[in-house]
Amino acid sequence: IQIPTADVLGSGDVCLDLAGAVRTEEDSDLSDWVLESGFGLTGGIELGLDTPLNTLDDGALFVKKVVAERRGFACAVGVNGIGFNGEAWNPYAVATSANRALRLHLGGDYAEPHWRALLGADYAAGPDITWMADWISGGEGAWSAGLNVGFGTQREWGVMAGVIHETNTGDDLLYVNVGCTFPLRRPEEAYSIGYPAH
Repeated sequence: IQIPTADVLGSGDVCLDLAGAVRTEEDSDLSDWVLESGFGLTGGIELGLDTPLNTLDDGALFVKKVVAERRGFACAVGVNGIGFNGEAWNPYAVATSANRALRLHLGGDYAEPHWRALLGADYAAGPDITWMADWISGGEGAWSAGLNVGFGTQREWGVMAGVIHETNTGDDLLYVNVGCTFPLRRPEEAYSIGYPAH
């Protein structure tokens, strides 16, 4: 739900998501909802923009590139939080096991001023349902668990829902993401990832 994986969009694919995290201790407002967009480029590169719905000034770019693919796993590096207001960037590296029913994700990131470990797993319970859980170390870390349901003729739509528990505050957040992946090229050359890659 919350950690990056080594998945990237295929070249020419676009992913648009509306994501919201609602704190159980207080009412949500517009600032809790983010429009997420991702674009697949050549060379195993994904570029995107996350934009809070209450202001365009707080938007942030992200970029990710697959740097190694071997039998059984793939590795990617990236940077999240490339903000417009000089905020600290969030670089990371992550490895994802082969695309089977059970996949594991292991990596690390830097969230100023700490390095953090990233650990996650997802399990395809069927062609349409994927269970997932992940954990971020440290006092500013968190754990989360949830599921993604894909639908559409090519499962190009996905609805993700789950809970995120923040370690430092002890707060629980209800997370919802509705997204669609579609090609900007001929349909016979396209594919869908089913749920957000970043």
